[in-house]
Amino acid sequence: LPLGILKSRKANKSTPPKRKGLHSFHGCMGTLVKSLSAHLADHIKYGKDTLQIDPNQSTIITTPSHITHRLIPNTGASKMLQRIVYQGIVCANLMFNKSQFQNFKKGFGCLIPRDEGIKSLGILFTSIIYPERVYDPNHLSLRCIMHLDDSNKHMNDEEIEQLMCQDLDKLFDLDGKPLETLITRWPQGLPVYSPEHHDLLPQIDGALKKELPNIRLFGNYTGEISVRGACQSAYNMFKDLEE
Repeated sequence: LPLGILKSRKANKSTPPKRKGLHSFHGCMGTLVKSLSAHLADHIKYGKDTLQIDPNQSTIITTPSHITHRLIPNTGASKMLQRIVYQGIVCANLMFNKSQFQNFKKGFGCLIPRDEGIKSLGILFTSIIYPERVYDPNHLSLRCIMHLDDSNKHMNDEEIEQLMCQDLDKLFDLDGKPLETLITRWPQGLPVYSPEHHDLLPQIDGALKKELPNIRLFGNYTGEISVRGACQSAYNMFKDLEE
């Protein structure tokens, strides 16, 4: 028995410990997309406008719902897809010198409650998550995200930058302006997962199987937004079409 315990301890020491915490691809999710595109290069057609879908061919439509409904016109599913609500998003990528912050600690990022008087919904510490995003180790890249709504939809990039810097000053004691700024707006950025949306999904699925049994819908509005959940959903969908 003592000999067995000793051997077990030696075996455990030789086995690399499991890494805990969040994991992603080196270079962010773009790495997965590029790898899949390269693997399927001979099977992908780019620059093609698809306005008609053959209802007799097994097809998975992965466009956003506000585009998908035009591909299956004159159906109950199409009318339901038009009821899906999207929330506009503004994303500000800001580059600073680390010395510009007086109160900043390394991490993944932070989510911010609405009652804190801050416009940003959350901030990702991009260059800490992905160090290759900066060439100078003295630089810090942050991504600030907020809703695109009536309060800011007419603001120019300089005004958005100023708004985000005010938030960063409240959170981390920022001194000065960013070295570089890249601001992107998505008027229909993310589907709103409301109770109404939750009730609508099985109705769309039922109408689709009744009207267009060879067609399936897949996207960030169909119930899964995590990579694991999306992969499992896609696998189940292929099995369903094969049956």
